[in-house]
Amino acid sequence: MSKDFFIGLGSDFWLSSIYQSPQVYNLIDAEFIPTSIKLIPLFFSFGGAFLSFLFYSFGAKTLVSLKLSNSGIILYKFLNRKWLFDRIYTEYIAQSVLKFSYHISYKVIDRGIVETFGPYGVVQGVSKIKNPVKNWHSGVLYHYSFSLILFLVLSLSVVSLFKFMLTTSFLLKWFVVILIYLIIISFVI
Repeated sequence: MSKDFFIGLGSDFWLSSIYQSPQVYNLIDAEFIPTSIKLIPLFFSFGGAFLSFLFYSFGAKTLVSLKLSNSGIILYKFLNRKWLFDRIYTEYIAQSVLKFSYHISYKVIDRGIVETFGPYGVVQGVSKIKNPVKNWHSGVLYHYSFSLILFLVLSLSVVSLFKFMLTTSFLLKWFVVILIYLIIISFVI
């Protein structure tokens, strides 16, 4: 059963859960490479392991003398420092990315946009709306029932108006929109 889990050209276990584009012929070509070419990395790995075993077992004194010679020290420093790529990478690339991410993504996005439109912004927005609305409350029961019924009528009329706008002609829609606009302006003025 576990043999079927392997993904390959002939396996139909995963079916379409992993998408393979038909334009990619490299995977199909890789299936038919001669075995001798596929085994080249294995041969080099075993060859390197065998050479290191030989050098450390039978040529340990030669390796020590090579390491302590001038050319060995130069070669060791050259390979040990890796041409200082890690230092160049750290100072010029990684530090600039860290500075950018601190100043832009943290200060501007996290502390700016997320806090403005996130929980802090919502609390501030509710506080701004809350102050004018709390002046509407009189403590009388029929005022509350009137505002509840008025809100219910307005919400139902908006829903029915939306359904009406979806099913009517273009000119009638504009007529209704202008009529509503005039009614709103007459209440404001």
